Amino acid sequence: MSTGVDILYRHKALLAPEVCAIDAVRAAICARLGLRDEAERRYRAGLEFCEAQRLPRDAELCRRGLADVGV
Repeated sequence: MSTGVDILYRHKALLAPEVCAIDAVRAAICARLGLRDEAERRYRAGLEFCEAQRLPRDAELCRRGLADVGV
């Protein structure tokens, strides 16, 4: 089983210092752990935040995450 650190390194885009949507990171960890509902909730919260703050790159990460968890 992968650790949270392993998951983050696989999602290197999430480690960039300019990324503000921590919910996308939390959601990726939840998705990897099989917590689909929690991952969806976190991706949606991250998407809402990113759209409100006009962070298109981070919003796209959340959209991709939602697609990956099957929403």
